[in-house]
Amino acid sequence: PAEKVTEWADNFKLEDDFKKWLNIKLDITDFSVALAYAEHNEWLEKIKALCRGEDVSLNIEKVKDYKSCGLGLWYDGEGLKYKNLESYKKIKDEHMKLHDIGYKTMQLCISGEYEKAQDLILELEKLNDTIRKDILDIARNISIKF
Repeated sequence: PAEKVTEWADNFKLEDDFKKWLNIKLDITDFSVALAYAEHNEWLEKIKALCRGEDVSLNIEKVKDYKSCGLGLWYDGEGLKYKNLESYKKIKDEHMKLHDIGYKTMQLCISGEYEKAQDLILELEKLNDTIRKDILDIARNISIKF
């Protein structure tokens, strides 16, 4: 609500992870890099929420298919213009592995085997950190220099 905007702005804190983007200036045509980064973080947070027993909307078959998430769509779509960058090339295998582990994690959590899923969640977080570093590296490489 409009009357809450000032209060929200006064209390807003940028997450540490997104502070890494403060000095990156992207042309509007490259903004999809930042969106791919944010969407994949959201994807992982949904899996973690599911494993905490929360009700989230995640299609298990889409989790299985690495090409159907926001990052997968970006990678094979707008992201192709960065295909010559080393960091872009590394993402595909990491992303496939992340979805494989994410699928296994979801299966465990849906079955109520939350403790068994915890080790996989740690593995997911490590892989996601690697992917985020790769995406951030792409952003730094294409950042507008002033």
